[in-house]
Amino acid sequence: MVRNLRSRLTHGSVLLGLCVAVAVTALPTLSKAEKGRTLGGYRFIPVSKIETPFITTHFRNYTGISFASDVNFPIIVIPDNPPDTLLALSGDFLFVVAVFEYQHAVHPRVALNFIGSGASRVGINSEALLSQGVTALTGGQLGAVVELWRNERVLLSAAADLGYVNGLVIDFVQFAEDIIDGNIENASLVKEDGGTTGDAGIRVAWAWNQWSGLTGLGHVGFANIGSLSDDVLWRFAASGSADFGQRGNAPVGVQLSVDVDRLKPQAADVKTAFGVGAGVYYTGREDLNLGLEVDWSRWPLQDWDTVVYPVSFGVALRYFF
Repeated sequence: MVRNLRSRLTHGSVLLGLCVAVAVTALPTLSKAEKGRTLGGYRFIPVSKIETPFITTHFRNYTGISFASDVNFPIIVIPDNPPDTLLALSGDFLFVVAVFEYQHAVHPRVALNFIGSGASRVGINSEALLSQGVTALTGGQLGAVVELWRNERVLLSAAADLGYVNGLVIDFVQFAEDIIDGNIENASLVKEDGGTTGDAGIRVAWAWNQWSGLTGLGHVGFANIGSLSDDVLWRFAASGSADFGQRGNAPVGVQLSVDVDRLKPQAADVKTAFGVGAGVYYTGREDLNLGLEVDWSRWPLQDWDTVVYPVSFGVALRYFF
Protein backbone atom coordinates (compact mmCIF):
# COMPACT_ATOMS: atom_id res chain seq x y z
CA MET A 1 0.00 0.00 0.00
CA VAL A 2 2.87 2.39 0.83
CA ARG A 3 4.46 1.75 -2.56
CA ASN A 4 1.09 2.30 -4.28
CA LEU A 5 0.56 5.56 -2.36
CA ARG A 6 4.04 6.83 -3.27
CA SER A 7 3.42 5.94 -6.92
CA ARG A 8 0.17 7.91 -7.01
CA LEU A 9 1.74 10.90 -5.30
CA THR A 10 4.54 10.81 -7.86
CA HIS A 11 2.09 10.67 -10.78
CA GLY A 12 0.11 13.60 -9.35
CA SER A 13 3.28 15.68 -8.88
CA VAL A 14 4.35 14.94 -12.46
CA LEU A 15 0.95 16.12 -13.78
CA LEU A 16 1.28 19.42 -11.92
CA GLY A 17 4.85 19.85 -13.11
CA LEU A 18 3.94 19.25 -16.74
CA CYS A 19 1.13 21.82 -16.60
CA VAL A 20 3.44 24.48 -15.20
CA ALA A 21 6.18 23.65 -17.71
CA VAL A 22 3.81 23.97 -20.66
CA ALA A 23 2.65 27.37 -19.43
CA VAL A 24 6.10 28.79 -18.89
CA THR A 25 7.15 27.85 -22.44
CA ALA A 26 3.87 29.00 -23.99
CA LEU A 27 3.40 31.39 -26.89
CA PRO A 28 3.63 35.20 -26.41
CA THR A 29 1.52 36.63 -23.61
CA LEU A 30 -1.99 37.95 -24.06
CA SER A 31 -2.92 41.57 -24.47
CA LYS A 32 -4.73 43.38 -21.65
CA ALA A 33 -7.99 43.30 -23.60
CA GLU A 34 -7.85 39.48 -23.72
CA LYS A 35 -7.08 38.88 -20.04
CA GLY A 36 -9.59 37.80 -17.41
CA ARG A 37 -12.79 35.84 -18.00
CA THR A 38 -14.12 37.60 -21.14
CA LEU A 39 -14.57 35.94 -24.54
CA GLY A 40 -16.42 37.40 -27.52
CA GLY A 41 -17.51 40.34 -25.41
CA TYR A 42 -19.14 38.09 -22.77
CA ARG A 43 -17.81 38.26 -19.21
CA PHE A 44 -18.43 34.72 -17.97
CA ILE A 45 -20.35 34.07 -14.75
CA PRO A 46 -18.35 31.70 -12.50
CA VAL A 47 -20.31 28.61 -11.46
CA SER A 48 -19.43 26.57 -8.35
CA LYS A 49 -19.97 23.22 -10.11
CA ILE A 50 -17.53 24.06 -12.93
CA GLU A 51 -13.93 24.79 -11.95
CA THR A 52 -12.70 27.79 -13.90
CA PRO A 53 -10.81 27.43 -17.19
CA PHE A 54 -9.69 31.08 -16.96
CA ILE A 55 -6.34 32.41 -15.80
CA THR A 56 -7.51 34.82 -13.10
CA THR A 57 -6.52 35.89 -9.61
CA HIS A 58 -9.48 35.48 -7.29
CA PHE A 59 -10.82 34.37 -3.93
CA ARG A 60 -13.81 32.03 -3.84
CA ASN A 61 -16.12 30.81 -1.10
CA TYR A 62 -19.06 28.43 -1.30
CA THR A 63 -21.20 27.55 1.72
CA GLY A 64 -24.11 25.17 1.29
CA ILE A 65 -26.52 22.84 3.02
CA SER A 66 -28.32 19.79 1.64
CA PHE A 67 -31.34 17.83 2.79
CA ALA A 68 -32.28 14.23 2.00
CA SER A 69 -35.50 12.80 3.41
CA ASP A 70 -36.96 9.30 3.85
CA VAL A 71 -33.67 7.50 3.18
CA ASN A 72 -33.87 3.74 3.88
CA PHE A 73 -30.78 2.00 5.28
CA PRO A 74 -30.64 -1.77 5.97
CA ILE A 75 -29.45 -2.61 9.49
CA ILE A 76 -29.83 -6.41 9.74
CA VAL A 77 -29.00 -8.23 6.51
CA ILE A 78 -28.82 -12.01 5.90
CA PRO A 79 -25.93 -12.71 3.49
CA ASP A 80 -27.77 -14.68 0.85
CA ASN A 81 -28.10 -14.42 -2.93
CA PRO A 82 -29.76 -11.98 -3.12
CA PRO A 83 -29.23 -10.58 0.41
CA ASP A 84 -32.33 -10.49 2.59
CA THR A 85 -32.99 -7.43 4.74
CA LEU A 86 -34.67 -8.11 8.08
CA LEU A 87 -34.50 -4.59 9.49
CA ALA A 88 -34.17 -1.22 7.79
CA LEU A 89 -34.40 2.27 9.24
CA SER A 90 -35.69 5.33 7.43
CA GLY A 91 -34.36 8.76 8.27
CA ASP A 92 -33.60 12.31 7.21
CA PHE A 93 -30.09 13.65 6.66
CA LEU A 94 -28.41 17.03 6.67
CA PHE A 95 -25.23 17.72 4.67
CA VAL A 96 -23.10 20.83 5.23
CA VAL A 97 -20.33 21.90 2.83
CA ALA A 98 -17.85 24.79 2.93
CA VAL A 99 -15.20 25.48 0.27
CA PHE A 100 -12.53 28.19 0.19
CA GLU A 101 -10.20 28.81 -2.76
CA TYR A 102 -7.46 31.25 -3.64
CA GLN A 103 -6.13 31.25 -7.19
CA HIS A 104 -3.24 33.40 -8.37
CA ALA A 105 -2.26 34.08 -11.98
CA VAL A 106 1.52 33.68 -11.87
CA HIS A 107 1.79 34.12 -15.66
CA PRO A 108 -0.69 35.24 -18.36
CA ARG A 109 -1.11 31.55 -19.23
CA VAL A 110 -0.82 29.78 -15.88
CA ALA A 111 -2.52 30.04 -12.50
CA LEU A 112 -1.88 28.16 -9.26
CA ASN A 113 -4.55 27.59 -6.65
CA PHE A 114 -5.21 26.22 -3.20
CA ILE A 115 -8.59 24.85 -2.12
CA GLY A 116 -9.62 24.02 1.43
CA SER A 117 -12.90 22.21 2.06
CA GLY A 118 -15.01 20.67 4.77
CA ALA A 119 -18.15 18.54 4.60
CA SER A 120 -20.32 16.82 7.17
CA ARG A 121 -23.25 14.39 7.10
CA VAL A 122 -25.48 13.90 10.13
CA GLY A 123 -28.85 12.30 10.73
CA ILE A 124 -31.44 14.78 11.93
CA ASN A 125 -33.68 12.16 13.54
CA SER A 126 -32.94 9.15 15.77
CA GLU A 127 -33.31 6.52 13.01
CA ALA A 128 -30.86 8.27 10.69
CA LEU A 129 -28.40 8.97 13.50
CA LEU A 130 -28.45 5.32 14.58
CA SER A 131 -28.10 3.84 11.10
CA GLN A 132 -25.44 6.17 9.67
CA GLY A 133 -23.95 8.07 12.59
CA VAL A 134 -21.97 11.21 11.82
CA THR A 135 -19.42 11.71 9.04
CA ALA A 136 -17.01 14.63 8.66
CA LEU A 137 -14.52 15.27 5.85
CA THR A 138 -11.80 17.91 5.66
CA GLY A 139 -9.28 18.39 2.89
CA GLY A 140 -6.80 20.56 1.08
CA GLN A 141 -5.81 20.64 -2.58
CA LEU A 142 -3.10 22.26 -4.70
CA GLY A 143 -3.73 22.79 -8.38
CA ALA A 144 -2.60 24.41 -11.61
CA VAL A 145 -4.55 25.73 -14.60
CA VAL A 146 -2.78 26.20 -17.95
CA GLU A 147 -4.18 27.98 -20.97
CA LEU A 148 -3.56 25.83 -24.05
CA TRP A 149 -5.38 27.69 -26.83
CA ARG A 150 -7.59 30.72 -27.25
CA ASN A 151 -9.32 32.70 -29.94
CA GLU A 152 -11.93 35.42 -29.81
CA ARG A 153 -14.75 33.16 -28.57
CA VAL A 154 -13.18 29.88 -27.33
CA LEU A 155 -10.75 29.07 -24.51
CA LEU A 156 -9.18 25.65 -23.91
CA SER A 157 -7.24 24.95 -20.71
CA ALA A 158 -5.59 22.00 -18.96
CA ALA A 159 -5.72 21.53 -15.21
CA ALA A 160 -4.28 19.18 -12.59
CA ASP A 161 -4.85 18.87 -8.84
CA LEU A 162 -3.29 16.94 -5.97
CA GLY A 163 -4.83 16.84 -2.51
CA TYR A 164 -5.42 15.06 0.78
CA VAL A 165 -8.72 14.20 2.47
CA ASN A 166 -9.23 13.21 6.09
CA GLY A 167 -12.43 11.51 7.21
CA LEU A 168 -13.90 10.99 10.68
CA VAL A 169 -16.88 8.68 11.27
CA ILE A 170 -18.98 8.06 14.38
CA ASP A 171 -20.54 4.66 13.59
CA PHE A 172 -22.97 3.29 16.17
CA VAL A 173 -23.96 0.18 14.17
CA GLN A 174 -20.40 -0.99 13.50
CA PHE A 175 -19.49 -0.40 17.14
CA ALA A 176 -22.40 -2.57 18.29
CA GLU A 177 -21.51 -5.31 15.78
CA ASP A 178 -17.92 -5.42 17.04
CA ILE A 179 -19.12 -5.78 20.64
CA ILE A 180 -21.62 -8.53 19.72
CA ASP A 181 -18.96 -10.42 17.71
CA GLY A 182 -16.56 -10.28 20.66
CA ASN A 183 -14.13 -7.99 18.85
CA ILE A 184 -13.90 -5.75 21.89
CA GLU A 185 -10.23 -4.81 21.45
CA ASN A 186 -10.86 -3.30 18.01
CA ALA A 187 -14.28 -1.88 18.80
CA SER A 188 -14.33 1.88 18.46
CA LEU A 189 -17.18 4.34 18.23
CA VAL A 190 -15.02 6.89 16.38
CA LYS A 191 -12.93 5.93 13.37
CA GLU A 192 -10.58 8.11 11.34
CA ASP A 193 -9.13 7.58 7.89
CA GLY A 194 -7.47 9.65 5.19
CA GLY A 195 -6.01 9.45 1.74
CA THR A 196 -4.66 11.28 -1.28
CA THR A 197 -6.60 12.45 -4.32
CA GLY A 198 -5.48 13.59 -7.73
CA ASP A 199 -6.94 14.43 -11.10
CA ALA A 200 -6.15 16.07 -14.41
CA GLY A 201 -8.19 17.06 -17.42
CA ILE A 202 -9.45 19.62 -19.91
CA ARG A 203 -11.64 22.69 -19.30
CA VAL A 204 -13.33 24.77 -21.98
CA ALA A 205 -15.28 28.01 -22.33
CA TRP A 206 -17.25 29.15 -25.38
CA ALA A 207 -18.99 32.50 -25.81
CA TRP A 208 -22.33 31.91 -27.53
CA ASN A 209 -22.81 35.65 -28.01
CA GLN A 210 -21.99 38.87 -26.12
CA TRP A 211 -24.19 38.01 -23.14
CA SER A 212 -24.19 34.20 -22.83
CA GLY A 213 -21.83 31.24 -23.02
CA LEU A 214 -21.01 27.63 -22.16
CA THR A 215 -18.34 26.10 -19.92
CA GLY A 216 -17.41 22.47 -19.41
CA LEU A 217 -14.78 20.06 -18.12
CA GLY A 218 -13.69 16.45 -18.28
CA HIS A 219 -11.32 15.10 -15.62
CA VAL A 220 -9.91 11.67 -14.69
CA GLY A 221 -8.04 10.81 -11.52
CA PHE A 222 -7.76 8.70 -8.40
CA ALA A 223 -8.78 8.80 -4.74
CA ASN A 224 -6.86 6.59 -2.32
CA ILE A 225 -9.84 6.47 0.05
CA GLY A 226 -11.70 3.31 1.08
CA SER A 227 -13.66 1.69 -1.73
CA LEU A 228 -12.34 4.17 -4.32
CA SER A 229 -8.69 3.09 -3.94
CA ASP A 230 -8.58 0.66 -6.87
CA ASP A 231 -10.73 2.63 -9.29
CA VAL A 232 -9.93 5.03 -12.11
CA LEU A 233 -12.25 7.93 -11.37
CA TRP A 234 -13.77 10.49 -13.71
CA ARG A 235 -16.04 13.49 -13.86
CA PHE A 236 -17.84 15.44 -16.62
CA ALA A 237 -19.71 18.69 -16.09
CA ALA A 238 -21.16 21.49 -18.23
CA SER A 239 -22.95 24.77 -17.64
CA GLY A 240 -24.73 27.41 -19.66
CA SER A 241 -24.94 30.97 -18.32
CA ALA A 242 -26.37 34.33 -19.37
CA ASP A 243 -25.87 37.83 -17.98
CA PHE A 244 -28.80 40.15 -18.59
CA GLY A 245 -26.72 43.04 -17.28
CA GLN A 246 -24.49 42.73 -20.34
CA ARG A 247 -27.53 42.78 -22.61
CA GLY A 248 -29.64 45.36 -20.81
CA ASN A 249 -29.67 47.28 -17.55
CA ALA A 250 -30.54 44.55 -15.02
CA PRO A 251 -27.35 43.32 -13.24
CA VAL A 252 -28.62 39.74 -12.99
CA GLY A 253 -27.15 36.52 -14.34
CA VAL A 254 -28.48 32.95 -14.44
CA GLN A 255 -27.01 29.51 -15.06
CA LEU A 256 -28.03 25.89 -15.56
CA SER A 257 -25.57 23.04 -15.05
CA VAL A 258 -25.25 19.25 -15.16
CA ASP A 259 -22.65 17.10 -13.42
CA VAL A 260 -21.82 13.37 -13.69
CA ASP A 261 -19.32 12.61 -10.95
CA ARG A 262 -17.25 9.59 -9.94
CA LEU A 263 -14.38 11.66 -8.60
CA LYS A 264 -15.14 14.06 -5.73
CA PRO A 265 -13.98 12.87 -2.30
CA GLN A 266 -17.19 14.31 -0.76
CA ALA A 267 -18.95 11.39 -2.48
CA ALA A 268 -16.52 8.71 -1.27
CA ASP A 269 -19.30 6.22 -0.47
CA VAL A 270 -21.23 6.98 -3.68
CA LYS A 271 -20.98 4.97 -6.91
CA THR A 272 -21.62 7.62 -9.57
CA ALA A 273 -23.38 10.84 -8.63
CA PHE A 274 -25.59 12.74 -11.05
CA GLY A 275 -26.72 16.30 -10.46
CA VAL A 276 -28.39 19.26 -12.08
CA GLY A 277 -28.16 22.81 -10.79
CA ALA A 278 -29.30 26.37 -11.28
CA GLY A 279 -28.22 29.74 -9.98
CA VAL A 280 -29.04 33.44 -9.88
CA TYR A 281 -26.19 35.98 -9.54
CA TYR A 282 -25.52 39.65 -9.02
CA THR A 283 -23.29 40.82 -11.89
CA GLY A 284 -23.20 44.59 -11.38
CA ARG A 285 -19.46 44.66 -10.65
CA GLU A 286 -16.62 43.26 -12.74
CA ASP A 287 -14.57 42.35 -9.64
CA LEU A 288 -17.38 40.68 -7.64
CA ASN A 289 -19.76 37.83 -8.33
CA LEU A 290 -22.37 36.85 -5.73
CA GLY A 291 -25.01 34.18 -6.25
CA LEU A 292 -27.57 31.78 -4.84
CA GLU A 293 -27.34 28.22 -6.18
CA VAL A 294 -29.62 25.20 -5.91
CA ASP A 295 -28.77 21.63 -6.90
CA TRP A 296 -30.65 18.35 -7.13
CA SER A 297 -28.54 15.17 -7.01
CA ARG A 298 -28.88 11.41 -7.24
CA TRP A 299 -26.41 9.40 -5.10
CA PRO A 300 -26.50 5.56 -5.31
CA LEU A 301 -24.56 4.48 -2.21
CA GLN A 302 -21.60 2.13 -2.55
CA ASP A 303 -22.31 -0.43 0.18
CA TRP A 304 -26.10 -0.25 0.38
CA ASP A 305 -28.98 -0.89 -1.98
CA THR A 306 -30.03 2.70 -1.37
CA VAL A 307 -30.27 5.86 -3.47
CA VAL A 308 -30.14 9.28 -1.81
CA TYR A 309 -31.69 12.37 -3.45
CA PRO A 310 -30.22 15.43 -1.69
CA VAL A 311 -31.37 18.94 -2.54
CA SER A 312 -28.71 21.60 -1.95
CA PHE A 313 -28.87 25.33 -1.37
CA GLY A 314 -25.74 27.44 -1.29
CA VAL A 315 -24.25 30.92 -1.38
CA ALA A 316 -21.36 31.46 -3.81
CA LEU A 317 -18.99 34.42 -3.66
CA ARG A 318 -16.03 35.16 -5.90
CA TYR A 319 -13.85 38.28 -5.74
CA PHE A 320 -11.40 39.05 -8.56
CA PHE A 321 -8.19 40.94 -7.88
